[in-house]
Amino acid sequence: MTASHQGSASTPPTTSQTWSAWNRLTWPVMVLIVGSLLAAAVLLIISDSPWWFTVPVLAVIAFAATAPVWRMRVDNEGFHVSTWVGVPRQTVPYSDIEAVAPVTVNIWDWGGWGWRKSIQGTGLITQSGPGFRIILHDEKIVEVSCIDNAQADAAVEAITAHLGDHHP
Repeated sequence: MTASHQGSASTPPTTSQTWSAWNRLTWPVMVLIVGSLLAAAVLLIISDSPWWFTVPVLAVIAFAATAPVWRMRVDNEGFHVSTWVGVPRQTVPYSDIEAVAPVTVNIWDWGGWGWRKSIQGTGLITQSGPGFRIILHDEKIVEVSCIDNAQADAAVEAITAHLGDHHP
């Protein structure tokens, strides 16, 4: 069942065992990011910068503006996460998952907001608060922050339902 849009709470999976939700940075952070990107774009356009410099920089700015909104999905293949334009993205197949559990995410454990990679694993960190942690067989983790506890619980329930089908 497709659960949430625009970051609202999601519902547990149905018999098809699918779940999806949208997640985003908090509004103040989004306004700060988009405002900064727009200011940089305006400065580039009104400056005397050559086109071969301005066009690539504007392309990077446009790409960066997509990063605050993420789509999360659980289906028969695994857990998927991507920006709303599809890049970057990650899929975690069930065969790689040891366990999943709800957690309280702290942005400072990951060094801030966004798509984070570290020695401990990967984090999709949009805010401190409710989330879930996927523990992989190689002891790395995938940690995802959620809009609310209902969204985190629904994701954990959907992944757990599939783990029984993929673990001996």
